[in-house]
Amino acid sequence: MSLACVQSKPERSHERGSIIVMTAICMTAFMLMLGLCIDVSRVYMMRAELQNAADAAALSAARELNSGTTGIDAAVARANNIVNTQGFAKAGVSIASVGFAVSLDDNPYMSATAAKTNPTNIRFVKVTTQSASLPILFAVGVLGTSQSQSRQAVAGMSIGINTICDYFNIAIAVDPSINPTYTFPTGTALPVHFQDGTGNSGLTLTNMHYTVLDTSWVTGNGTNETRDATAGTNPRCIHLGDLLTFSRSNSANNPRGIADGTNTRFDWYSNGLKCPVPRPDVNVVGKNAGESLTLTQYRGGAPLTGPGCSPGQTERRLLLIPIIDTIPNAANPTGQPQGIVKQFRGFFIKQYLSGDCKNPLPCQANAPAAGDIVLEYAGNDFVTSRGFYDGSCTNITNIRVAVLYK
Repeated sequence: MSLACVQSKPERSHERGSIIVMTAICMTAFMLMLGLCIDVSRVYMMRAELQNAADAAALSAARELNSGTTGIDAAVARANNIVNTQGFAKAGVSIASVGFAVSLDDNPYMSATAAKTNPTNIRFVKVTTQSASLPILFAVGVLGTSQSQSRQAVAGMSIGINTICDYFNIAIAVDPSINPTYTFPTGTALPVHFQDGTGNSGLTLTNMHYTVLDTSWVTGNGTNETRDATAGTNPRCIHLGDLLTFSRSNSANNPRGIADGTNTRFDWYSNGLKCPVPRPDVNVVGKNAGESLTLTQYRGGAPLTGPGCSPGQTERRLLLIPIIDTIPNAANPTGQPQGIVKQFRGFFIKQYLSGDCKNPLPCQANAPAAGDIVLEYAGNDFVTSRGFYDGSCTNITNIRVAVLYK
């Protein structure tokens, strides 16, 4: 036996246990890295939750700006309300401040009190969340014992748009010789009267009367299609200047489809419509006739009375409605009457429709006539999320979209 072979056994005996030591070191490093990854992931999740809340609050606040002091107050209320109604409160998110500015890059943004001294030109809202603290579980040596995060978002109003989606499926006629700007008084009830569009004698549509739009783009023009369209299902988009065709499915003696669809906004479902599709508004105070709720109260923050059908949907009682010129002397007697969209206007619907005064909607002494709608004009500056600017249509409206800028 050679000397080399005899000496090799003691040399290898010194290596016994080294693999165990190396494994222990590697496992310790792996566990530390795993702990760091877990803590970093938790921090990023908290940051994302705060950013989502800030984005939602800023967009909601920007939609309330109306060039008046009520819009400033409503923006602050909406920013705080949105984090409490959309699940953010479960994560402990709250709003630290809501600032306002004329220009996107203003620094600093002014307070609500300062903004109300000159609200006409306010166009941007900045929302900052309260700092949220997250305890660190594993990577204390790297991240410290806790991490605090706060996020910001800025939203504002776009240029005017010319295309509206999810509009209310009627057209209100306005006499341009009486109202050439197609605007209405604010803070007062505006009844618009249903005009029967059936028969072969054509349609005469006078000032502040409305008729139902054609629904053939869904399946047809029956009562059920009218019901679904006024309920807000199967929406489509129309442009300023489009030629609209009117439906002939609603008799003056029975405008039931209009009432059935519209009343879902008041948590009232009948004749085939069921909760929760379409959803009711989150505030259904006064779904009985004699509604006293104003637009200012409606926009003021938390719901006064929520719907029994949950979940409700915000702003279902705010309607975007196309405005057309009056139609005199039974126009288009041989075909479906038509009218050109002159403007889009925003309205608040104040009470449910009485329909044909049949079950389940009884006639009441102070209820409007069958099919009539009681509205409140939402003002000349209206912000929505249900439209866009189409470059092929050069005209624009004063309706704008709330946009998240940064």
